[in-house]
Amino acid sequence: MIVRIIQFLLVSLFAFSEYDLLKASKKHNKWADVKATTPYKWGWGMVSGFTGLCLDTLGIGSFAVLSSFWRPTKICKDINLPGTLNCGTVFGGFIEAFIFVAAVDCDVKTIIFMCISAAIGAYLMAGIVVKWDVKKLRIILGICLIACAIVMVCKNVGFGPFGVVGTARGLYGWKLVVGCIFNFIWGALMNVGFGIYAPCMATCIMLGCDPVVTFPIFMCSCCFEMPFSAHMFYKEGRFDLPLILCLQTAGIVGVFIAAFVVTSLPIYYLLFLIAGVLTVVGITLVRDGVIGKEDVEHSELEAKS
Repeated sequence: MIVRIIQFLLVSLFAFSEYDLLKASKKHNKWADVKATTPYKWGWGMVSGFTGLCLDTLGIGSFAVLSSFWRPTKICKDINLPGTLNCGTVFGGFIEAFIFVAAVDCDVKTIIFMCISAAIGAYLMAGIVVKWDVKKLRIILGICLIACAIVMVCKNVGFGPFGVVGTARGLYGWKLVVGCIFNFIWGALMNVGFGIYAPCMATCIMLGCDPVVTFPIFMCSCCFEMPFSAHMFYKEGRFDLPLILCLQTAGIVGVFIAAFVVTSLPIYYLLFLIAGVLTVVGITLVRDGVIGKEDVEHSELEAKS
């Protein structure tokens, strides 16, 4: 019953976001852009949408991937890039969360409390985290994610004093408290461009959750915040409607294929996949911290990863 309520909330938020998109598209005359779009842009948009949301469903995130497709080809103006990324991935994010909430046996209380803690962190800490040294935070978080990936592999192969892979269907007692504290932090860091997928996934696994159980937790944690972030870009008209439509069509195919992979892979191989995801995200964060990439650019590219 509670799962149905969560799915109802997801559908309701998605309906609100789509209404927001339609209203903004009419207000800012974005449908004219659709009529003027070239076949090349449609084709490249479809390829990038499929690839980006497929990797997003695996927990890697889609923003950096999509930007690597769009920026070199100039099919999306730089001023519209952050809005297109945020707005275009809303539909895919809701589909991901909807699928995994239904397909994975996860403790509902864990999902609810982790979502609430992330939302509160994102709301309350917005004015605080922007004053932190983001470059140092990237390096620290990146190293932590790489360390978590190493521990996961050791657990998976039975090497070292790390114990075995967890099988819990959620977080309980003190572990839920600790998980919520960390998700509060991850939610806060979304305000400066840090994604919640990888750190939330790592937190839950380190606290003993079954790896596949982490997917509905981190997806819902992000999903309940996405429509409100997108609203700002809709209001200002800073989005590319043709690319959003590509993400909402071809991208969804990628979501379903990746969801099938995650739910059908044996845990042993899934954990290696997750460790690879955390390593990629960790290395990216460390690299960006070391080279000192501008905070604004980073927030455009990694808001979900």
